[in-house]
Amino acid sequence: MIIMKPDHLAYIESIFGAILYIFGMAGSYFRFGNFERRGKIDAIFLASVQWGGALLLLSLLNIVKYSIFPTLHTDHVRVLYYTGTLISSSVFFVKSFEAGIRMCRLATCFLWGTIAFIVGEGLVFYFDLSYSAAIFSCVGLLVIMFFRIFQQPNLVGMLAGMAMLLLPIIPKLSEGGFNLDTMNAKRELAVGNLLGEDKIDQNRTSKHIVEMKDLETASESSQTAR
Repeated sequence: MIIMKPDHLAYIESIFGAILYIFGMAGSYFRFGNFERRGKIDAIFLASVQWGGALLLLSLLNIVKYSIFPTLHTDHVRVLYYTGTLISSSVFFVKSFEAGIRMCRLATCFLWGTIAFIVGEGLVFYFDLSYSAAIFSCVGLLVIMFFRIFQQPNLVGMLAGMAMLLLPIIPKLSEGGFNLDTMNAKRELAVGNLLGEDKIDQNRTSKHIVEMKDLETASESSQTAR
């Protein structure tokens, strides 16, 4: 079951993401259709497409949080992904090929770090791993990516990363097995608690607004009486 609980930030990201994406795609289409090249203007269109896609993707984080990983720290995910997008979009404005390579590699590290962070949150939640064990597994995931993409595919490096990824998980699987029903029940309970906390926060906010209005009314009444 997919639960969508958007907040104001998700609305802003989706709206601005759609605007930037359409602006970048329309501008690029018009420019390429007219066979024109003007350097920075083309770079702005390309960066707009990239930022629009990133904003649209991050606007869906609440679906991930409320449907898959109830303990997900969405603020940390946003910081990592925004940083990677900022660095990768700057590639369109650099003047040398070497600088572009460096920026691409740095951006890749941040974007991979975002994936590793989400996987780590899932390992802690579903397998009850400690944060140190989850970090070790995520480092293994990054090692697999490194030897798969940054270099020519290296089977030894990829197997080493796979071993690091699975080493903390295997003992947990041997203890309780891989029980999807138990994991799903745990997820549903956590989502229910999360939705309950949100309702409590909304009630507190509504109560605070009512109290403020009562205070304002009482203040106006006292001033009228004087």
